[in-house]
This record gives sequence, C-alpha cells and structure tokens, in this order.
Amino acid sequence: MLPSLAVCAALVLGAVLLSSGIAKLTVARSAVSAVAEVLPGIGAGAAVIVRVVAVVEVLAAVALAVPPARVAGLAAAVVLGLVFAGAGGLGLLRKASKDCGCFGRAAGKPLGARTIGVGLLIAAAATLALARAGDGPDWTGDVPLNLSLVAALTVLFTGWLYRDLIRDLVRPPRAQSASAKGASA
Repeated sequence: MLPSLAVCAALVLGAVLLSSGIAKLTVARSAVSAVAEVLPGIGAGAAVIVRVVAVVEVLAAVALAVPPARVAGLAAAVVLGLVFAGAGGLGLLRKASKDCGCFGRAAGKPLGARTIGVGLLIAAAATLALARAGDGPDWTGDVPLNLSLVAALTVLFTGWLYRDLIRDLVRPPRAQSASAKGASA
C-alpha cells in the first residue's frame, strides 16, 4: 500500500508515461530517427525499440492507475527512467543532433543532458514511491476523495489532450474522398 503522496507520484508518473507512450505509438518518426542516430547500424530495429518502449510506457501507466498493479507499474517506471537516462547518455556521447521525438514533438531537443535529467527524475520518483509501498493507505482508505478525483481527472485530461492521437491509433485515418482530392489540387 502507498501513502497519499506516493499514490499521487504514481498517478502523475502514469500520466507522463501515458502521454509519452501514446505519442510514440502514433507519431514515432522523430523518436525512431533519434534512436537510429544514437545506435548506428540498428536500421529498422530503431522502430521496433520505439514501439516496445511505447507499449511498456502505456502498460506501466495503466498499472500505475490500478492499485493491485501499482507496484509493478512503479518498477516499470524505474526501468523506463533508467532507459531514458541511458538514451540521453548515448545522445551526449554521440553528440546527437536529431530531435528526440519526446511526447510526439518533432521540434524537441536531441537526446542529451535533459533526457538524462528527466529519466533520472522518473526513476527517482518511482523509486521513492516504491520505498513507501506497504506503509499505509492505498487508493482507498485514508486517501482523500478529492485527491483521488484530481488524480482521475488528470488521467482523463491527458486522454482528452491526446484524443486525436488515440483516435488515430485505434482507428486508421480515413482516405480522402475523390471530391476532396480534386478540391485540394
């Protein structure tokens, strides 16, 4: 069981990982390019790495929102944070110049010191929450209802924010009709 602050940390981490994972699943081009830059010779494997990391991010986010699975989600968040920090380290080592594609943005910064910092922050927050596992109330119990509501609304807001990306992920975009193609020509 996790005390209130640790539950909040887990849910915030879940929102971050959900946003990042959805973005990588739907707008992967920059992330794939960044991985290929820091792992020369990986070729098509860069796309596989990005997809696997994205799926793990989404699964960890879901686990962080479900009390019985929260500890597993926190463990996954620690590993993901360390992976991100390692990718940043490779970016520094190889003097990366391509946008990292973090959160689906093509205009981001390259893998480097910022990626290391964010990765270590994710790993540290998840580690601290894991350290508190078993120390008190979990999702129910003494966690105030308003805290649970705010956390749930945060997750819902994240889903709403990325609704177009989620829609594209779940349902492929429709082909343009012949009349729309003619109008745009």
